[in-house]
Amino acid sequence: IALAVGRAHLEPSNFVLASYAAGKSALTADERALGSVVIEIGGSVTSLAFIRHDKLVAAESFNMGGQLLTNDVAHGLSTSIAHAERMKTLFGTAIEGGHDEREMLAVPLLGEKGTDSVQRVAKGFLTRILVARLEEIFEHCAKRLASPAFAQSAGTRVVLTGGGSLMPGLAELAARVLNRTVRVGVSTALNGMSEPQRNAGFTVLSGELLQAARTDPHYALHEEAWKPRAGS
Repeated sequence: IALAVGRAHLEPSNFVLASYAAGKSALTADERALGSVVIEIGGSVTSLAFIRHDKLVAAESFNMGGQLLTNDVAHGLSTSIAHAERMKTLFGTAIEGGHDEREMLAVPLLGEKGTDSVQRVAKGFLTRILVARLEEIFEHCAKRLASPAFAQSAGTRVVLTGGGSLMPGLAELAARVLNRTVRVGVSTALNGMSEPQRNAGFTVLSGELLQAARTDPHYALHEEAWKPRAGS
């Protein structure tokens, strides 16, 4: 990314961890002071940050994110990646039960055309695919929260951010797996930011803007930590 920015004749001044940037935007002043864990569910990576006394105490990440959910839906419903993403966005939920078994969804079959190219699938089947993977993601989060690095975070609340956290029922699912109080974060209001852009999907972006405007001296990385080395 640094090389791509450099080719555009720009110079990065610093880098910031996605979950920390999300925390700067989504956490309240009390949450930053008393201690909270931010779980940023990105497209390919889920990252965690424990913030207390307005400082980054611990951070962790692993390669599981929203794209994995899309792949699961595509495989489970035998449809394209593009349509799986659409199904996840429009109909995805982490709330099982209700009328999901009676509500049917039209799913185009992968590689087929014509009138026989669409199958009808119960919405509950889509939900079970998503919940299975989401539980796995939060189980990975629970293991990392149990590590020595996050030992001081025991009992603190969890704030979910990232586009993947917008799914209905996700906070309740995370609370059940993590056994903690969980809420979905919203972005800090910035000049020029519309109300729809204050959802959890924009927390990293708004947090990076806040970090650029008011650099945190406790967090800033030394230049040697991110500067591309000669020949690399």
